[in-house]
Amino acid sequence: MSHHPPEKDPVKRQERNLKRLERRSSLLSNLRDDTYCRLGVSKISGVGVFAIKNIPSDVEVFKFANAALSAGEAIEISEREVLGLEQPMIDYVNDMLVKTEYGSYHFPSRGINSIDVSFYLNHSDHPNVRLSNEGSAGDFLSFVTIEKIKNGEELTQDYTYLCSNREELVKQFPFLSVKK
Repeated sequence: MSHHPPEKDPVKRQERNLKRLERRSSLLSNLRDDTYCRLGVSKISGVGVFAIKNIPSDVEVFKFANAALSAGEAIEISEREVLGLEQPMIDYVNDMLVKTEYGSYHFPSRGINSIDVSFYLNHSDHPNVRLSNEGSAGDFLSFVTIEKIKNGEELTQDYTYLCSNREELVKQFPFLSVKK
């Protein structure tokens, strides 16, 4: 997801490519080896955290990838790489992230364990927040209010702005097929 101009110096280009590969490798390793849980509907109350694989005793369960990177950086992972993960992780990725029109996923640089409350915004045809490219430094996703929001009111976004590939969005969010 790098939008830098092409590097003319071949050494610097190689260094940048190596850093990118190291970040991707760290993220994929985190998805494979250090991501143990996901959110789900709890019988206790509302949303709960559930194991998606067996977890040994004395394991840090919410370990981030690329801890030295800014939380605002994104790492692009191909669909092929995601499909190389175990099925529960593939399901988790598809539940939490939207595949781009290029067939890849943009992960927070610190991994799927670093996903914040903004990932739980529900869809509305009349949202009160919108996705913004002008967020604070360090924000992976930034949302801005469209209107005043009252205390206790649910914040919503329009999912149709998440990806320009309408077909992929409808696959992930079938309820959008009857919208707009």
